[in-house]
Formats: sequence, structure tokens, C-alpha cells
Amino acid sequence: MRSSIRSGLNEELTLDHEVLDIVDRVQLLLDDNLLGQPLGANLRRVLHTAAKHPDNPLIRADRPYESPFGPQLYGTVLPDGPGGELRMWYQSRRGAYLTLATSPDGVHWDKPELGLCEYEGSRANNIIVDATAVPQVHMKVNNPSVVLDPSDPDPQRRYKMFYYDRYPAGSRPGNCPKAGLFLATSPDGLDWRFPSDRAVMHQLGDVPDVVWDPIDKLFVSHNKLNHWSGDEVNESGRRTGRRIDAFVMPRGWRYGNGGPTELFGPSRLLGEQGWLERRILLDGNSARMKRAVGRAESRDGVDWSDQEPIFWADRDGDPPDLQYHGMPAWRVGDVWIGLLQVMREVAGSGNNTPTHLPTAMELAWSRDDHTWHRFAPGQPILPLGHEGMWDAGRIDGATHPVALEDQEYYLYAACPLWCLDKRWRQENTLHYQMGLASWRREGYVSIRSDGAAELLTRVVRWHPGIFFLNVDASSGSVRVELIDPNANASPPLASSRVLRTNETRAEVQWEVREQLFALIGRPVRIRFLLQNADLYSFGFEPGR
Repeated sequence: MRSSIRSGLNEELTLDHEVLDIVDRVQLLLDDNLLGQPLGANLRRVLHTAAKHPDNPLIRADRPYESPFGPQLYGTVLPDGPGGELRMWYQSRRGAYLTLATSPDGVHWDKPELGLCEYEGSRANNIIVDATAVPQVHMKVNNPSVVLDPSDPDPQRRYKMFYYDRYPAGSRPGNCPKAGLFLATSPDGLDWRFPSDRAVMHQLGDVPDVVWDPIDKLFVSHNKLNHWSGDEVNESGRRTGRRIDAFVMPRGWRYGNGGPTELFGPSRLLGEQGWLERRILLDGNSARMKRAVGRAESRDGVDWSDQEPIFWADRDGDPPDLQYHGMPAWRVGDVWIGLLQVMREVAGSGNNTPTHLPTAMELAWSRDDHTWHRFAPGQPILPLGHEGMWDAGRIDGATHPVALEDQEYYLYAACPLWCLDKRWRQENTLHYQMGLASWRREGYVSIRSDGAAELLTRVVRWHPGIFFLNVDASSGSVRVELIDPNANASPPLASSRVLRTNETRAEVQWEVREQLFALIGRPVRIRFLLQNADLYSFGFEPGR
């Protein structure tokens, strides 16, 4: 059912009367999905850049087995039970060792002597897994994602670790690719078991970010994916002049010999009708591999779906030097939040000059985890440091942040220089250290009012309990009204008291609380009257 009403801004609008149920999830405001009218005068969305801790870097390379390269957080941070200390699983020596750090507050970190693995004759170290001592590990426990799995009935498999590994030459089973995603399990996050030396997924690059989706109850991987960009050619090798984008899905892919390179796959080609399956012939000089981001899902962590490309170079008019190196992503209510690693390639002046690939993190979001959007292209939410700083060259982050009180803490690894050529291996140009960035809880984006403004939602069903706002009205005010869906200009059904606070869970107090009882289960619109305030999110919590 649709009808036209007149808003308080004297603008006639056609509104959808679908009733939204928002009772069980926090509602972010990154897009207009919840709004009953466009943002009006004095309203704008604001991206809130992460605050870097002033004592960064907090974790340095101070163990011999962490070098070369230093401690690198492709990894995960989780609390050890409700209110417990934080535990960080990170890789040392590029995945030769899986190591653990602990913290009571996210700022002060310790590398405990666990006594689990021997290094140079001593077990006084924080090594959890020595990759060279595990027969099922072919080369390294690379880029580990640790997930606490609430769905597995076996307590011995309570923790799952997804990591990237490579088959040595001549050891690949069948015609599978040379690398993939592997699985280990643990009852406590320390004692890891490696049930198989076979990959559970082959269709990905070397940066997997795996999380548990508590709503749909899925393991979800957002990972680096190989992407070829160039000109299509015919069988004789002549360019047709048409631009192609090919995603190589490496189930048995191989290169042909001589002439145009044959990419088998199947390959996925971006066409006018969507994703097409076809054989691609590429001239080796006209095609270039770039980094992109794919998505896959699994119910059990073993059987995975095919990769679905979600971010790739050359879409949306991107410049030719842009690539996407990966994207840690997690779910907040009905929205997926991603930290997209945007890589800009800067070529050197000669063979002796490395090619630098500075990498910052931009905010991305999706409502279905399939169609993704960059919130503010070119504006990092976690920026690189200034030239010469410890995090000026590249940023790699944890799989997701952790919430501590009213803050979200995000641990990241960084280095001052990143270069693409092989010299980084010989000259040890990568010197990773780790630091802390933070946002307010769910504080990635706000709707800001510059002066007096009105924000109106779509039709929602009113529920009992506490209605809360994540709001900064310390320099202004906010008031909430509940109005009839079809009578916006009439007196409100209920009005709140004025809030002048800065809280992530500010309880809305009502002028006449008894009015709410008659509204339970009814469709209403929520109107926010803002005065110099930032509204980040809102929602219901069970209560009186």
C-alpha cells in the first residue's frame, strides 16, 4: 500500500507503507533504507575517522622468532569469555609461527610464556603453532582467522582457525591449485588440531578474512581474489578493443603454452547481462592481474560456496592504479561493515627502485553481503600515517573489532614501507608493528544536524522495552516523536523529553509514558528533532 502525505517540511512524498520490524537489531544510518524522506536542510552524513592511540605502536618485534618482518596482524582478537581478557592470534615470520598476545584492556599487551612449542631449545615463548612441526601444514599458517563457533556440538571444535597455505611443488592432490584455505580446530584456542592436509576452499587469494554471521548462522569469508583486466583478443591474438574483467576461479585452472594465454576456470567475465561463464583468450601483454575482493560462505566451515566477486578494480570509473587488497568485514544489525584495503600503485623510476603499494582502509557497507558500496571513496576511515611514520606504507587489520564499554577497538599491523618487487625479501624492508585504532560503539557514520532539522523514518512497528539512541547531543539537543504513518502533520502520538547527552545507549524518556502502551504492536513513524547533534544509530532493548 502506498499513499501521499505531507511532511513537516511541507514536502509531499509518496511513502511505502511496508511495516519494518526493528525490535531485535540496532539500526545504523549509513544509507536511506530506514528513512521516510530524503535528508533535508541542515542534515548530512559524516564519516568518523578512527582515532589512533597516542602510544602506537603498542606491539613491537621483541622476540627473535617474530623477525624478519615483525608481528603481523592478519589475525583475530577475541575476548576470552564474557568480560575476560583479550586474546590476539597473530602471525610471526610471515606465518612460520602462530603466536598469541593477551591484554586486559586492548592497550597493554603481553606475550605470555605458554610452554607449548620449542624455539631454540626453550619453551619460554608465546608460540602456539610451529608450522614446520605440523605434518598437515605444507608451508605456513598464513593470515589466520580464528572463530568461536557456537553452533558446533563438539566442544573439541569450539574454536576454528581458517588459514592460507600452499602445497609444495609436486604435492598437489589431483589438478587443484597450488594454494587454498585450510582448517584447524581447538577446544580452547591454544591446543590446535589439523584434521587434514587438504584445503577446504581453493577459490581465493592469500588474504582470507573469515567471521561467524550470528544472524544467518554462517561462516563468511571476504578474501582477496585474482582479477585480470585488459583487452579482449580473438583467437589469432588481435585485440578487439573491448574491455574485459575476468575473475579466475581456480578449480583446476592452468596456463596454455605459447600464443595467447588460455585461462581456464571457469573464468567469470563481467558482461552486460551479469556474470557470464566462458573461456577467455587473453594476450599476455594486454592483460594484467589485479587484486579484488570475493565472498564465500559455509554452514560447517568445510563445504564452501563458489566465490562471488564483490569489489574489483576498474568498476565505477576507478583509476588504473587502484586495487583492492582485501576487506575485513563483520555484521552490525542488518548491515555489514567492511574495511576495504584500497591500494594505490606508485611505480618507481627504474629497475632499482621498488614499486610502492601504500594501502589504507576505507569504509564499505552492504545490507545483504552481496551488493557492496564504498561509503566515501578516497576518504579513509583508517588512514595511513604521514611519510616516515611506522604506519605510512601499509595497514593490515584484524578480522573485526572488539567492543569494550562504549568503544570499538581495532588492532592493526602496519609498516613504514611496502614494495612489490622481490627486494623486500632480501633486504627486509617490511618492519611490521601493531597499533590500536578506535571508534565509538557503532560510530562509523552519523547523521549530523547543523542547526535545527527533522529526520523521519519509514513505518516501523512499535515494541515494548527501552528505546535508545546512540547520539552526541552534548552541544545541542534531540527529541523523539511517534507519529501516525498517514498523518504526519497531526499532533504526535507520543513525545519524549529533550536529550542533551553524549551516550551510545541513551534511554529515551517519554513525557507521558502511558501513551506508549496503546502503541505496542502498532505501525508508527519515528521523528527525530535534532539541534546541532549527531545521531549514529537507534533501536530497542528489552526492559521495563
